[in-house]
Formats: sequence, structure tokens, C-alpha cells
Amino acid sequence: MQPTPHSEAQQQIRAQRRVRNAQAFYLVLWAALLGMGAGLGSSPLCWITEVRVVGPDRPLAAAVAQKIRVPGEASLIFFPLSGLERQATSLPQVQSVEFSREPFHRLVVNVTRRVPVALVAHEAELLMVGEDGVITNVLPAGARAPALPSFVGLPAATPQPGGRLEPADADLVRCGEQAASQAGMATGLRLDCTQPLDLRLTAGGVQGLLGATDNLDRKLSLFAQVLQQLRSQGLDPAYIDVRDMDRPIWMPRGGASAAAKPKPVSAASGVPATGHQPAPSAADHQPAAAAAAADQP
Repeated sequence: MQPTPHSEAQQQIRAQRRVRNAQAFYLVLWAALLGMGAGLGSSPLCWITEVRVVGPDRPLAAAVAQKIRVPGEASLIFFPLSGLERQATSLPQVQSVEFSREPFHRLVVNVTRRVPVALVAHEAELLMVGEDGVITNVLPAGARAPALPSFVGLPAATPQPGGRLEPADADLVRCGEQAASQAGMATGLRLDCTQPLDLRLTAGGVQGLLGATDNLDRKLSLFAQVLQQLRSQGLDPAYIDVRDMDRPIWMPRGGASAAAKPKPVSAASGVPATGHQPAPSAADHQPAAAAAAADQP
């Protein structure tokens, strides 16, 4: 028996009705499940009753525990943690925090300490600064400073824990610290940034003339390389000038007299001089020469 157009239309209507009924059933089911989940998550069964702070040491963990505040009926599932993160990272010693939830009432806070990477001189005090430019601590005059690279001439708008260096100064500190570490000069390095176009450093009793802040990492690396090569030959430089990276020059200690001239770094020292620009004038080397003369007994 051949199906008639009327019977085919009836079958299509029944099929569409079954699909709509199934969709309505699943919609009601999902709404019921979501309602039950929301009710369970907001019920006292999932309230936060314990906050555990895990830190690198007990004093920092205790400071974070005192800083964060969790409402009494906060849900372990639905309570937003961004506010707690802001509370914890408001401490200058805290770099970041991570949260984890443990059934059914415990919130775990893992704390990462902000590690100071440099010292910034401010009047008679030393500011301990993290790699992001945040001041973690202030050392008073006469306090024993850790063995970190030190920077002079970088003003801090808020010279107290929690304050920040200017973005450009923070970038300079980060770049200088990383370059000094790579060059093996992180301990005992002092970088004078009083004149941004005429940076000067002191490392291992030797002065360095760096010029502007561009290519700071390459200049520090070149300074360390020249210093190592000179000392391996038994030479004692008073200063090394790497402002022209293609033609570094140096002055031997004890040769800082009016008639003394800076020496180019030759191929014999392991750092070939490839440039052809004239050596800096005596006026350019006067501060370093005077400092070298002051080192003589």
C-alpha cells in the first residue's frame, strides 16, 4: 500500500513533536541540575571554613593570613578570588598568589615571595627593589646591605615598601641586573645613572664608561670580557671605556697622568679592536683618570 501525502505529513508532524518533547525534557533536566548545583554550592555544606596559607617562610605566610579577609558565608565554589588576590599582593614582599580548593571547606593560598634583585640608593638609605620595580624593603644608613647590584641616580616617587620606581628606571634596573648576572658581575657592581647619557659603573675596583643606556647588556658583557682578558695577562686596568663597542679602550692603573693616553684593546687581549674612530679626548676620561690616581697609595 502506497503512503498518501496526508500520511507522510502526519509522520513528519509526529517526528517534529518527538524532537521538541526531547528538547523540552533535557532543558528542564539541565535547569533542575543547575538549580540543585547552585543550591548545593551556596549551602553551608560548601562554605569556606578554613583558609590555609602556604608560603616560603612562616612570617610571610602569617602576614598574608592576616591580610586576607573571607566573608563568613563565602562559597568555596562561587566566591570570587580576585579580591583576595589583591589583598595578598598589596604586601610588597608578595610577588603573586595561587589558589586551590580542597573539599569541602578549605581554601589553600600558595604565596610566591618577591625577591629583591638590586639596591637603589635614595639619599642615605638603600631601597631593595624587585625585578618589577617594586620596593620590598628600605635599609637605613649603616645597615648591612646584601650582595646585590647597586644603582645610583634613580629617583623613587614613593621611597617606602610598596612604592615603585618609574617604568623607565625599573626597566633599566632589570636590564642592568640581568646583564650583570650574565656577565658574572652581580656581586659588587655599582652603576651610576645620574647622567642617563653617561652611565658609569664600578666593578672589581675598575671603573667602566658605558655612555647611554642603549645596548646596556652588550656593553656590560663587553666590559666583563675585556676586564677578564686584561687580568688574565697580568694587566691591572684603572678603567675601561666601552662607549664605542667596536673600539673599547682602557687605562692602566698608575698611568692616569696628564701625559698618559688610553690604550686600545688589541687582538692580543682577545677582544679585537675593529673600529677606526679616534679615541675619546682627555676631558672625557678626566673623571676616571682622577679616580684611578686616587687609588694610588
